[in-house]
Amino acid sequence: MLIADRRGFFRRSYEVRDDTGAAAPVELVLSTWGRTGEFVLDGVVHEIRMRRRFLMGYDGVLVAGGRELAHAQGVGTTEWELQVDDRHHRFVRPHLFGRTQHVVESGEVVGVVRRVALVSGAEADLPDLALPVQLFVVGALLLVWEEESS
Repeated sequence: MLIADRRGFFRRSYEVRDDTGAAAPVELVLSTWGRTGEFVLDGVVHEIRMRRRFLMGYDGVLVAGGRELAHAQGVGTTEWELQVDDRHHRFVRPHLFGRTQHVVESGEVVGVVRRVALVSGAEADLPDLALPVQLFVVGALLLVWEEESS
């Protein structure tokens, strides 16, 4: 499980770590003035770019080395989709005003991302996704949640 903790009250950066301690923490930095973010993993800069769709949530893309690694449509709505290569992952928010997102495949919950209210962070259990894509999902949701609460 990934745990993202905000690093300071006025900063928009998060320390993201694996709760097993198997991997070194990663700094996820969200832009103050835009819907973007970035993190460095294995020396490669990964960019998160989000764009608001009128009343339809946000679309996002994860780019590393000029290559698109993942694409999300409708982030922040009750149901949205993540595409990685040829695989599609469906995210569902089970409660209308909730901050928990479930990854659902064939009617079964196979992953979850939730907002941790007390520390303005997030927790993610997304075992079927590669680490850069997990960080993208967490970063995209944090960007949406921060914009919705401001």
